Amino acid sequence: MDELEILQSALAEGQSPKAIARSWEGLLPGRTLRAIEIRCQRLHGPIRGFNTSEDNELLLKLVEEGLTIIEICARLPHRRRSYVNDVIKRYKVVPAKGDPSSRVPCTADEDAIITHGMALGKRPFDIAAELPGRSIARVDVRMLKLQQYGEQVRKPRKPWTKEDDAEVMKMYKAGELFRTIANHLQRSTGGVDIRITRLKKKEREQKSGLENEASKSKISKSIAKG
Repeated sequence: MDELEILQSALAEGQSPKAIARSWEGLLPGRTLRAIEIRCQRLHGPIRGFNTSEDNELLLKLVEEGLTIIEICARLPHRRRSYVNDVIKRYKVVPAKGDPSSRVPCTADEDAIITHGMALGKRPFDIAAELPGRSIARVDVRMLKLQQYGEQVRKPRKPWTKEDDAEVMKMYKAGELFRTIANHLQRSTGGVDIRITRLKKKEREQKSGLENEASKSKISKSIAKG
């Protein structure tokens, strides 16, 4: 109780939890700096000056408007994401699963704006402000893709043919590296990795199916002989 009184009096004076932890580190036996800071944060609470009922009302209104949890947290910077999730679960409302704009492919004009912004050294936040309907996260992901693939990012994906599947498995079983296979087939290393994983799974399923058929035929033959 003495320790709590010390921390509460320091909070009442307007000191921050971090400043209190630094000033009282070593003066409270058995208490680390991090432990003192966490205790001060708990005593201080999630910014008590804000009205919880008003926050909940605004939060539920934002959910009804179709905003995602990330967008709601941006509107309520003083509330943690865990608090937002708890209120949503308590009132059994369903937030939007994702940003609808993220499912719409970027146009050539948008790519040009992003590329121009990257050349000028702009941040994703600044570029997103020039693209209505695009979130900062979506612009950030697009910037990475444009940096990695350049103009290739706008080309449609090349479908896998039976010849490609046969070639990729032949080279894989011969011990070739994914990078070598990708260069030979003019594909990305990640695409080759995913395709090999799918083909291996397909082979295992076919092998398992043949073994099941063989065991069934053996059982039927033994029953017929019996």
